[in-house]
Amino acid sequence: GPVIEQSPHLTSDDLVMLAWTKSQEHLAAIGSRTRVDAAVTSVLVERADGEVIRKIAKNDGAEFSTDGFAKLAQRAIHDDELAEVVGTRADIPTEVLHAMMTQVEAAVQSRILAAAHPHMKGEVESAITAASHSPHDYSAARQRVIELQQAGQLAERELIHLIQSGRIDEALVALELMSSTPVEVIERFLWGAAAETMPVVCKAAGLSWMAAEATLALASAVGQPLSEGAKRKALAAYSKLTRSTAEKLLRFWFVRGSNRAGRRPREGHDIAAARRKGQKPA
Repeated sequence: GPVIEQSPHLTSDDLVMLAWTKSQEHLAAIGSRTRVDAAVTSVLVERADGEVIRKIAKNDGAEFSTDGFAKLAQRAIHDDELAEVVGTRADIPTEVLHAMMTQVEAAVQSRILAAAHPHMKGEVESAITAASHSPHDYSAARQRVIELQQAGQLAERELIHLIQSGRIDEALVALELMSSTPVEVIERFLWGAAAETMPVVCKAAGLSWMAAEATLALASAVGQPLSEGAKRKALAAYSKLTRSTAEKLLRFWFVRGSNRAGRRPREGHDIAAARRKGQKPA
């Protein structure tokens, strides 16, 4: 422990090797160093468990790339304590802060604002204001899907069942948990550019070809069913993607704004409207 935490002779490459191959105790020791560069923290946020990643995020000497911050923000969606730590870092990129604040509860937003660095308070307030819209309420669906996850039943077979039975809210939440992509982002993907974006979501979630094909049917839930040609192209794109590339694309879209890969639904032409009409995926 003391050697990993304090030795000036350990290079960044040494620390990356340790971070990829060693235990959570090793990761905690690496994250406690006076300075941890972005190449190392990129691995730490990939492998560290909840307690360790929160410890690393609290270290002001730990540097994170924009992509590293995006990974932290994705993990913070379902970890309020981590969200508070990340949201109060003085070096958090503005776009990551805004993306994360759209996903956390109002109580967490308030705590972040109260603990924010003085020069960041204005930006935090702006992010809270921008996030103060009233999206569709997924709380009931999220609770049901989390129960499946805790019971070890959240797998692609169950996702396909949710889609085929028209349980759209639960299917979208399942995709959120599987791909670490906010459900509101997935909604916009489905509305604006499902053939280009959903293969990325599915690959990042580790879904099979069969599950990816079923997921494309969700586009009909927003009145945007895909043609057979579009489905073939989407599945071809899915087969060419690597999971790591898909995950990086999702992080980019998350922090840069999903309108680059989709567009917000027009009033009266959104998923909620499709639900009210009782539409189901084709």
